[in-house]
Formats: sequence, structure tokens, C-alpha cells
Amino acid sequence: MRFLALALGICVAANAAAQTVTARGARSCALWSENRLDARGGHLLGAQFYQTWLVGYLSGVAAGTGVDLLGSVPNAPLFQRVDRYCAENPAANLAQAGATVARELMQSGVIYWGP
Repeated sequence: MRFLALALGICVAANAAAQTVTARGARSCALWSENRLDARGGHLLGAQFYQTWLVGYLSGVAAGTGVDLLGSVPNAPLFQRVDRYCAENPAANLAQAGATVARELMQSGVIYWGP
């Protein structure tokens, strides 16, 4: 059953990545990086806005796939992964970063799949 859920999650993520979808409010990776740097300097509001958007996006992916992406993963490692993605892809947006993180979580097997 666990293998079936993993396979289904990977197929859904792969299919979602292959299709063009509209993600409203998805700001650029360049702005993510800028605001994350500002947060390190004590200006937290911008970073919190982007981080909240990302967690909401991943929550939506979880609801849409039925896979508990966030159940066993704290936010800090998610944000660090997006930091790396955005450093490598500054022209991308947060929806692309979030889809990449979701796909990696599904492939890693660290997700709690529930009963």
C-alpha cells in the first residue's frame, strides 16, 4: 500500500510538472532570495510573506494529491531547499520552486503517508 501511494504521488507530481498551470501570487525567486537576506538583517515581514505563500502552496499540493508532504518535515529545511533552488534559478518563481520541493519530498520517502 505504501509503495502504491508513493508511486501515485510521483506520477501526480510528474504530471503536474509537465503541464502549464497558473499559480497566483507566485513571486520570483529573485524576490524570495532578497527577502530572505533582509530577514537575516532583521527585516522579517517580507520573508514571512514569501514563506507563508510557499507553505500554503505545499499545503495545496498535499490536499490535491492526498499526500501529507508537510507532516514530518519542519519549515526550516523546506525554506533552505528553496534558498538553494532560487540561487540556482533566479528567474524561476515560487510555484516552480514549490513544485520541485514537493517532487523531491515525494521521491525521498520521508513523508508520513497516513493510514
